[in-house]
Amino acid sequence: VDLAKIRYTERSIGADGTVSFLAAGRMVGTKGHDLAVRAFARAHRRNAKLRLGMILVAPERGAEEAFAPVHAAIADERVGDAITLHGFMPYPQYLAALASYHVFLQPSRHLPDGDAEGGAPVAMIEMSASGMPVIASKHCDIPEVIQDGVSGLLFDENDVDGMAERMLAIAAEPERWRDYGAAGRAHVEREYNVARQAPGLEAFYDRLSAGRAASV
Repeated sequence: VDLAKIRYTERSIGADGTVSFLAAGRMVGTKGHDLAVRAFARAHRRNAKLRLGMILVAPERGAEEAFAPVHAAIADERVGDAITLHGFMPYPQYLAALASYHVFLQPSRHLPDGDAEGGAPVAMIEMSASGMPVIASKHCDIPEVIQDGVSGLLFDENDVDGMAERMLAIAAEPERWRDYGAAGRAHVEREYNVARQAPGLEAFYDRLSAGRAASV
């Protein structure tokens, strides 16, 4: 990610005690946005000061079908008053909106047909870079980005109860948000900074090319 564009902001709880969670990304099944709603609902029943925002990007075709699981989950759980749904945002507006939230949710999962993230979601890396603690599933490469107990909390894939418990746990310890955020930013700076990784990757290929040329 381009860290020059991502502002780091220390998260702290406001005077009213509200804790704002965020889920964001494309509306595809692997993101698990409906799981985020159901986990949030379970946590919200135990802590009414929790709120959830969702920045969801619809596909070019089949938007109604893509959003159906999220809308169904909101209706089933009766948490519409505590959830704000956002549509597409231009990138600068999207980055500016991050400062309004305390914790990011990434409940990625495998689908029945085997489809998966195939790596680590870029949005999640951006959130960690912004100083936001992250609650995420142990899916694909996510545990390489989010260090459990260091920059956020992890739960088993598809474990809605486990996700809710971690939401409640992190909401109860706002004094740890600063440490989570600082650790996440530092990890992204070391391992996922495009300004550092691009030259390193180029140098790696240069070494491979030189080795092949020498063997011909």
